[in-house]
Amino acid sequence: MQFLKMNNKPTIKSSEDEIWKDVIFDFEFVNDMRMEISNQGQVRTYTKIVDGNLLKGSMINGYRVIKLKLFTQRSKEIENQLLYKKSQITKLAKEISQIKKETIALKKAGETIDLENVKITQLEVLLSGLKVRYRKDFNKDLKKRTINYSQLVHRLVAAYFCEKKSGNETLVIHLDFDKLNNVDSNLKWVTQIESTAHQQHSPLVIAEKKTRFGKRNFNSKLYKLTETRVMLIKKKILEGKSLRMLSKQFGVTQTQLLRIKRGENWGYVKPAH
Repeated sequence: MQFLKMNNKPTIKSSEDEIWKDVIFDFEFVNDMRMEISNQGQVRTYTKIVDGNLLKGSMINGYRVIKLKLFTQRSKEIENQLLYKKSQITKLAKEISQIKKETIALKKAGETIDLENVKITQLEVLLSGLKVRYRKDFNKDLKKRTINYSQLVHRLVAAYFCEKKSGNETLVIHLDFDKLNNVDSNLKWVTQIESTAHQQHSPLVIAEKKTRFGKRNFNSKLYKLTETRVMLIKKKILEGKSLRMLSKQFGVTQTQLLRIKRGENWGYVKPAH
């Protein structure tokens, strides 16, 4: 292994020229974990249990996404409350155990143990209630502290290995249109307009256009969208209007609007000026 100095931190470079960098999170968490991203589109984590575990992630709209459950620091007040309740549970459990031992001794000695059995039952009911309340408070706090981290792999790779020339370049495209090819050389930061133009050359978009050609009557009242309305939609998308708002305004689904935004549908229509 060879070490390259990047961002003042040693970065491992494998014999296959795969470069790894630490992922910097923009929030604090208490998990004993760090994550790395490689220029080949791989993600791995390091914990006390597993050293360098490769993450497969899941899929969303054809893209690979990494999802993690992280936790913020528990407040001192809640920490003290939970510790107190746990100590009460431990104390009561020990008391029940001691009474049971004494009951066994009394039984061997031929003593009547009815009252002891009643007391044990009452204490066990109390103990069960304490455990339920403790779990409820613990889970409530855990839910409050949970951070559901989700990040697209290709955007992670681009963030750490691809040059961004301007602040307007907010989207990442796959040059070969393969959403799973997340090698840094296949990724590029682009603007919304550049992304839309690039999408027109996608084999899927071209195939869909050929399938649709000659089949749609654009003047038919059965279709909610027309070229004029699509021009207006594209203009509003470029202005930053939300898909949810546009869905209500034009009476179409957000999925249809997302396809228009990506250029998968109505790709040949230009935004209104």
